[in-house]
Amino acid sequence: MAQSGERIPIACTLSADDAERRVAEWSDLRREHLIGRDDLLDGVRLRFAAQPGLEDDVRALAAAEAECCAFLTLDVAGDDGEVRLEVTGPDDARPVIAALAGELSPPR
Repeated sequence: MAQSGERIPIACTLSADDAERRVAEWSDLRREHLIGRDDLLDGVRLRFAAQPGLEDDVRALAAAEAECCAFLTLDVAGDDGEVRLEVTGPDDARPVIAALAGELSPPR
């Protein structure tokens, strides 16, 4: 963990194989459940149609992503028939955030 005021490097700690699997998990989640997205000042909010167990799945995937990409903040909330995932980070994390949102190919 970075000390107060210290920048966390924009770097993923996953191996190439694990990163490929993670990209597939995000792609599957978006393809199967995404109902909308909202741009935020420092990231994006993804909205998913709530289904039994989906909030837990999104929380687990967000927690796994937070482990390998400590420069991101991933917050999950659910109500009103939606599960919302907010992914935010510093400006130089924009390509990673865009990839998680399905807007770009993941950075390498």
